[in-house]
Amino acid sequence: MLSFNVQIDENVSAKVGAVRDGIANGTHRKVIAAAAADVVQEHFVGLGRDRHRGGTFNFYGRAARATTSGVQGKSAYVSIDQEGIALRRFGGTVRPRSSKYLTIPAIDAAQGKRAREFADLHFRKNRRDGGRLCDTAGRVFFWLVKQSTHQPDPSVLPTDGEIQSAATEAMADWVELTEDRANG
Repeated sequence: MLSFNVQIDENVSAKVGAVRDGIANGTHRKVIAAAAADVVQEHFVGLGRDRHRGGTFNFYGRAARATTSGVQGKSAYVSIDQEGIALRRFGGTVRPRSSKYLTIPAIDAAQGKRAREFADLHFRKNRRDGGRLCDTAGRVFFWLVKQSTHQPDPSVLPTDGEIQSAATEAMADWVELTEDRANG
């Protein structure tokens, strides 16, 4: 028979207790949610840099600013309050609700604005479906279409692995910080 004594350092008990207390009050969920939101925001900023022409309307920059995180019950979540993100991620067909045509901006000056915000635009019919809205000089501001179909684009959001990695790293940092604080 083998017998031995184990001596436990009081600092270890304090560290474990501090981490256990943090988990009990849900602090770890806030850490996970914030880390996931950071990854999503950074991803949107990168997409904005890569996909936009430098105009004043930056869809992904607005999506980054509209990204928040939180905790509800025993779940951590990330919310993106930007119209159009789900359409870009999952795809679908868009049809006009209260008019005959959708207006697709043709120039940077039209990005993020409605056609009715411009007083001097004139309708010009296309032979096919729709037309265009032009100014008096003939410059096209908006293309008019009866519907717009979008293919799913999974690259709009970071991968599950990227989010998981960020959450794991944030948890490790939190545990280390919590242990350091417990040490005094």
